Amino acid sequence: MKVTFLTYIYPYPERGFNPGIERVIQEFARNLVDKGHEVHVLTTYRNGGSEKHGEDQGVRIHRVSDTRRYLGRVGSLLSLDLLSLNISFKSYSELLETSDVVHAFTPIIHKFFSTKLVSHYHHWDDPSQPLEYLYLPSSHLLWKQCYEISDKVVAVSEYSATDLSERGVDDEKLVVVPNGVDTGKYNPGPSDIEFNEWETVLLYVGPLMDRKGIEYLIQSLPTILDKYPKTGLVIVGGGESDTYEELADSLGVKDNIRFEGFVPDEKLPEYYRGADIFAFPSLLEGFGMVLIEAMASGLPVVSTTSSAIPEVVGDAGLLCEPASVSPIAKQVCDLIENPELQHELSESGLTRVESKFTWNAATEQLIEHYRQTT
Repeated sequence: MKVTFLTYIYPYPERGFNPGIERVIQEFARNLVDKGHEVHVLTTYRNGGSEKHGEDQGVRIHRVSDTRRYLGRVGSLLSLDLLSLNISFKSYSELLETSDVVHAFTPIIHKFFSTKLVSHYHHWDDPSQPLEYLYLPSSHLLWKQCYEISDKVVAVSEYSATDLSERGVDDEKLVVVPNGVDTGKYNPGPSDIEFNEWETVLLYVGPLMDRKGIEYLIQSLPTILDKYPKTGLVIVGGGESDTYEELADSLGVKDNIRFEGFVPDEKLPEYYRGADIFAFPSLLEGFGMVLIEAMASGLPVVSTTSSAIPEVVGDAGLLCEPASVSPIAKQVCDLIENPELQHELSESGLTRVESKFTWNAATEQLIEHYRQTT
């Protein structure tokens, strides 16, 4: 098949706005090529220099301008960047018409081509900060229009599919294709990174934002350290760390936390292998890519019962109510004092990943839905 992806960024950048989503787009594109399909990506200049055309492991990249190219971040106010892409994509009408499937990871509001349109859904972000009111509500309107004109809508989890259904998307359009993980890259083993100052290493991976619940994890540390003082927390992810560093300092746990900032994709597996427990107190996940990366790396998971997390983690972790502190501390302590439970959850995670969350399986499911659509 000839498949064309529409996305605001490609390939996955050094520092992503939605790193999980951006990596999903790249993995699907590359895996489709590996399976013999012709894949084109229409995207912006945000992560590709000045070249109009390029290639990424057989994926053919074509770049168009959007308002952010000329106005910077101001160009995304009221989702003007997404609107401008709808205009720019029209310069590739012939490519879109000759594709078997057009797969949108950025909202298309007017279907100016006859090819079947598939759109992708992760989760619904409600504004939580003043700045987000300048673009999220308008983005939601554009996506609602996109789902309306799509022939099929791919949700990354049953939670996300149910969420879309409750928001009025036709159930007959909805299909679930879970994300995958590269088990050749993420797997158990020795790590080049050592945290010798601690006996137990907790790891968080993800953007530093309110939705991830990092504050509750940091607030749980005093209780954990009272019982297991040689425990450390490693926080991997880009964003504004000042707030969390100040919180750690005020709680007297700053010496037990390492803020690593953004870690390049090629180094990330070493952090998983160097840790003992994956701690992910997120308040909302359409899927949660880092969960299956941790599970594939053999880490037991401590997370929450929020959104799609339970269906992803299954029996590979301990889950508590979101936005809680004491339950997180208890679960971490339960794991530290019970190595057998750690091993049991680790084995469950490895089995779960192999049976449900490989990129090969996810791509095969996506291809089957493409075929049904065309």
